[in-house]
Amino acid sequence: ISDFYSCKLPTISLYNYINRLIDIGKFNQTEITIALIYLDRLKLIECKIFDTNNIHLLFAVSLLLAEKWHTDDILNMNQFAKLFGIKFNEILLIENHFVKKMEWKFHVTKNEFEEKVKLIQNSLNMKDMDRRESFILILKDYLENFVIESKINSKKCCF
Repeated sequence: ISDFYSCKLPTISLYNYINRLIDIGKFNQTEITIALIYLDRLKLIECKIFDTNNIHLLFAVSLLLAEKWHTDDILNMNQFAKLFGIKFNEILLIENHFVKKMEWKFHVTKNEFEEKVKLIQNSLNMKDMDRRESFILILKDYLENFVIESKINSKKCCF
């Protein structure tokens, strides 16, 4: 494991991975929205971090942290590791690295949350298909944009 990478590369498409997390993980829209805010913050801290080999895990760990923050319940990390397709010790290491990068700043203001919801709602209104299908496609596009921006800006934004 190196920073935000698992021992094995993802073998599932990003679309199918998101679909799996939503179906099996039962994450709600609030937690997903918070997770996207966390990824936005991480991008500001370390802009060249995202790539096609780690975007799955970064999204998964941001969801895990959003779930922890939002519900404040005790979670079964073995179940999350299985859901995310990684080993138990990997999820702990990646989560730890994420938390340190974020300097434990996980509070989301009402304004931040409402702005992100508005962005998602505007995107949903533009899609002409099943609302759930649209939501998954929007998430996929949003996450893929992190990877694209990371490639484009890696020379500019990181010194």
